[in-house]
Amino acid sequence: MKKKTTTTKDTQSLSAHQPASKMKNDRALEGDVIQLILRDHQPLKKLIQTLKKSEIERAENEPTFEEFAGLLIIHAKAEEKSLYVEMKGTPGLRLEGFEGDTEHAIAEQLVQEINATPDDHEWSAKVKVLAESVEHHINEEEEHMLAKVAETLESSARQKIGDLYTEIKGELESVHRPLPLRSRKIIENRLN
Repeated sequence: MKKKTTTTKDTQSLSAHQPASKMKNDRALEGDVIQLILRDHQPLKKLIQTLKKSEIERAENEPTFEEFAGLLIIHAKAEEKSLYVEMKGTPGLRLEGFEGDTEHAIAEQLVQEINATPDDHEWSAKVKVLAESVEHHINEEEEHMLAKVAETLESSARQKIGDLYTEIKGELESVHRPLPLRSRKIIENRLN
């Protein structure tokens, strides 16, 4: 991918002092990987607010968790296979690329643990920790990492990464639709 030489137009869109969440959202930027990631963060942020409420019973919170976990894994895998690959090969972005990969791996591991947790209190605790961890990760990306990506990579490179991100996400969405919780429980009961 082409590395960036800063232009006036790019610095108007996003600077190191301006979080990615403040980036202009105009038609020219729609396919930019930064815009795609910001858009995908919105439903995750809404679900996080519900998941952080520990007073909600497991049975009531499970559908929210199922939706969150599905969106999270698809978003994370697409981000890892497009943006993070580019970042790990780009001086000045390598560390953030590896940090992102590590945080995604931890979140995915916690999703698996949550799915295997029978105790309701332990389940609720793990869900809350996952929600808080992902919230922190999203804030770091939006406040720092994506601004650095915008400074370092040309808009044409970000567009190509965005195209790859969209393609990977589409493939994952068509293949990895998680079963609703009730369906999984019925299958598990039949197998036991």
